[in-house]
Amino acid sequence: MRTAQRLAALGVVAAIVLSGCSNGKDSYSSAEKEESGQPLQSASISASSSVESAELAESANAGYPTLKEIAQNYNGCALEYPNMEELSVAWLYNGGEGNFCLFDVDGRVHHVFESGTYIASGFYNGMCMTSTRVMAKEDGTLFRPSYLSNDEIIIRYAKDDDGTLLWTVRREDSIEGTKAIITAWDTNGEIRFQCDTTRDEFSKMNSDTVYKDLANNDYDSIGISQAFAYCGGSVYRIRSDFYYVFMNIDTEKFFSVREPNAYLIQAEGNLMIRTMPGLRALDDDFNELPEWEAIKSRRSETPVLSEGLIYLDVRRDAGDFEDYPSGFYDVHLNQVIDLSQYNIQSIYEDEPRFINGYAVLQMKNPEGVPFWGVIKRDGTWAAEPQKGSVRYVYQTADGVLITTCEENTEQWYTYDQTGTKLDEWDRIKFDGSYGYAQDSSSGHRGICEVYNGYTYASLNSHVAKISSDGSYEYLS
Repeated sequence: MRTAQRLAALGVVAAIVLSGCSNGKDSYSSAEKEESGQPLQSASISASSSVESAELAESANAGYPTLKEIAQNYNGCALEYPNMEELSVAWLYNGGEGNFCLFDVDGRVHHVFESGTYIASGFYNGMCMTSTRVMAKEDGTLFRPSYLSNDEIIIRYAKDDDGTLLWTVRREDSIEGTKAIITAWDTNGEIRFQCDTTRDEFSKMNSDTVYKDLANNDYDSIGISQAFAYCGGSVYRIRSDFYYVFMNIDTEKFFSVREPNAYLIQAEGNLMIRTMPGLRALDDDFNELPEWEAIKSRRSETPVLSEGLIYLDVRRDAGDFEDYPSGFYDVHLNQVIDLSQYNIQSIYEDEPRFINGYAVLQMKNPEGVPFWGVIKRDGTWAAEPQKGSVRYVYQTADGVLITTCEENTEQWYTYDQTGTKLDEWDRIKFDGSYGYAQDSSSGHRGICEVYNGYTYASLNSHVAKISSDGSYEYLS
């Protein structure tokens, strides 16, 4: 980074440290600037003028300040969008207010955004997306990529299995009608994929509604109500009203369906699991595998295909009415691990799955007492069942960490995949929603990342760097 840019960024950090709190100003200094299409400058950049040049020089000589130093002015710090290979996004907060910042793998803060600037994506290829659908550079400068026309609206920016893609939508109106054009741009500004609503798969949708739904896509939501979503692999989904169109951008195959209930496709590699109106497995051309005909689940939770195996408890409602009892199966419904002797429970609506060759199982004994254990792919126990309720499951470089807590208590305990209790973790817990932590490929907030043998996650209101053996250090 050039010295001038670095000094400007450090000036913002110094101003925030000196003030101890945000001034509450909006990050976008002028609505006219945003509408003009000119490069947008974050108001936080101008804050450097309020800091003495001698202080700036001293900061520059010392290098970027640490996340710990910056976080002293806040109640807590949460990892939002990790990308340790480049820069990660964290949220520095005081109650419901705070500032987003960019930091590197060494915990050095490159930029603190003005209060009111909401970062809505990870930082990839030198930029991240804001909630107002413009991009931000490392120094906080707001801009639109030069390859986008003025009528392109940014709807998603993330690093998926196919790489980093910027998704946009625009509309074209003619006497024949309106169409919405959806485009995926690669890091070189070249079109990676493009389609529009004149395709047959969109024939049941209203193009104007599709455009409006995508233009207002909730970048921070997860689930079936999202207008545009990533399903895994090379599969994406568009939802408008009760219609769904799934797109495989590698095979350029499409699949459409109308379903008033929650409809989901979850992909791993070139295989997909469909949840409604019945469980089905599909190939990368959206063809149903015949083994799954008339399969119905006995459980309400959504099964997850992970490391080639899926936990099921299902039956066939046709033919010989075959029974597929509780256990792990491959996608051809061959049972790999029989778990029918156990009362398997979900972990806060998350079904069992394999991570690094281990599956954490929540169970109940006949009297309803909760137990948990960890099973390996060969069906043997890595950690024998023991009493307790699982709250969090996080991936490490070569295993998992499991945090438990008894009902109505604050007795938190964390174990590795062998069931070994980590004594230094007593009363320490992960932050965020209970269940399985999402990895960074999901493109959503509240996640973790495994990088260079360490897990980066939010721990007790800090950003933490965690080893596979459970040792950790706070970066904030």
